[in-house]
Amino acid sequence: MAKDYDFEIDGLRYKINDNGRGVTVVGVTSEYPGKVVISKEVSFDWKTYSVTKIGDNAFMDCERLGEIVIPNTVNRIGENAFRNCIGLGKIIIPNSVVKIGGSVFFCCTRLAEVTIPDSVRELGSNVFHNCTKLEKVTLSKSLTKIGNFLFFGCTKLTEVVIPESVTKIGVKAFSHCTSLTTLVLPYSEIKICQYAFWECASLLWVYCKKVNTQSVIDLIEKFNINVTLYVPKSKTLDFRYRYGYGWYLPKLVELSDEEMERRIAEINKNN
Repeated sequence: MAKDYDFEIDGLRYKINDNGRGVTVVGVTSEYPGKVVISKEVSFDWKTYSVTKIGDNAFMDCERLGEIVIPNTVNRIGENAFRNCIGLGKIIIPNSVVKIGGSVFFCCTRLAEVTIPDSVRELGSNVFHNCTKLEKVTLSKSLTKIGNFLFFGCTKLTEVVIPESVTKIGVKAFSHCTSLTTLVLPYSEIKICQYAFWECASLLWVYCKKVNTQSVIDLIEKFNINVTLYVPKSKTLDFRYRYGYGWYLPKLVELSDEEMERRIAEINKNN
């Protein structure tokens, strides 16, 4: 059977891209180290190539991988690239990356902190699925959606600030984030899909920067009954909402613009 790579260097396998101008990291040898530093350039057959991609499944199931350094020549990280890397505790994603595929960090159970740089415009589904040690995440300001199951089962995640660019939160995106207490929603109109915050029993505070009567009613329906929604001051909002067999007044607190920004700034500082 033909091999699916063109050459090996320092425990990494590379495949020359179809355009012949760069290479993709497609896998590892059995001798890969605990810390992997991917070079910006590699040479093969008297020719030097830029490393531009990390391919699908490239490091999947590499349980000994503890840290990886990605060069700023890489623009894409493929699906399942680090899936089940249960020892991976540190990764820095450079601001050259524009797309991160689905399930990239699926079940990376030691990963505690990740920053998605503003260069990233697309995150696939399930990227951080069951990253049970993930406590802190900073999302790209270029994202337009939070994908399905993106943070499913991230049981240590406590606070999330949704970027202003996001207009959609996908199905079960934060489901089973049992430690999530605080959520900040953007000024933009946002669609929250089914079960996006299902089983988020600790979620207590949701800051909604821009709402109208209908969006408040829609939001209340998405969260558990213990949530307090902080909304901008308005004389036009009808806070009543029908729940079950009776009428209940949900926990809604109006804040001035200044107080809203002050509280959100404090949350951002903690992140």
